[in-house]
Amino acid sequence: MARLLTDDDVEPVLTPALALDAVRGVLRDHAAGRASGGPRVSADLGAGELTFTAGATAEVYGYRSYDSLGPGKVDQIVACLDRRTRRVKYVHVGSLVGIPRTGAIGGVAVDAMAATDAHVLAVLGSGVQAYWQVWAINAVRPLSEVRVYSPRMDRRAGFESRVRERIGAPITAVDSARAAVDGAQIVVLATDATEPVIDTSWLADGAHVNALGRKRPGAAEYDPQLLEQSFITADSVAQLTELTGVSAPIDPLGLHLEPDGDRLHGKRLTLFQSCGLAGTEVAMLNALGDALGS
Repeated sequence: MARLLTDDDVEPVLTPALALDAVRGVLRDHAAGRASGGPRVSADLGAGELTFTAGATAEVYGYRSYDSLGPGKVDQIVACLDRRTRRVKYVHVGSLVGIPRTGAIGGVAVDAMAATDAHVLAVLGSGVQAYWQVWAINAVRPLSEVRVYSPRMDRRAGFESRVRERIGAPITAVDSARAAVDGAQIVVLATDATEPVIDTSWLADGAHVNALGRKRPGAAEYDPQLLEQSFITADSVAQLTELTGVSAPIDPLGLHLEPDGDRLHGKRLTLFQSCGLAGTEVAMLNALGDALGS
């Protein structure tokens, strides 16, 4: 019988290790052709959209759905079905699957693409996605310093308190984007900006960037120089191509999960374009449900 889970149910077993392992396996299998997950699709609701993502691994398949009817928190639905029996295993209602899953993908990207001795993280943005990025990255790199910047002082101060109290990472809110990224070896862009929030020239040689925000040409949170100067991966190349309409040399992240001695591939920087590979949320729900046991 299918088991219905809420955020209260999954929170006790939601750890970075569980989330990272779940999404890492899907990223690897997707790059090897053993898992599937295409671009998201949406249905018009008049004042917004109902969006679906669907994907499959060798063990499970399913989907996630959420709406864009207005601002504020919305319940997401994630359904996980057993591939062998074709019966529903778990259904989750809430936010503690889809959103932490994005953070975990970012953590895997940092683990795969950032320097092994990277320990200074800059975060541009102070929303929920930025929080879960720190949550996951803190588990894959020994962070000695985290800096956060967003335009509103109260938002970045609140973010600083949240990260310090819940994650335990050493964090400081700073007064400018440049102060945040100066010398940082890992940079997270988690904004809704339609114009660049940093100048690529500010980035230290060898830095790694996770980009979560807008990626449309002419309406992105980074400048074109970041693309030109970076070795680029994405969790879903198909989704990224649909978002940008640009076909550029972009590798699936799943091809680069193991160190190969050539992290930069002749470029000055590395860049991970986060799109949200469909199927990762299904695998993560399966891991959470199994961790809860019967």
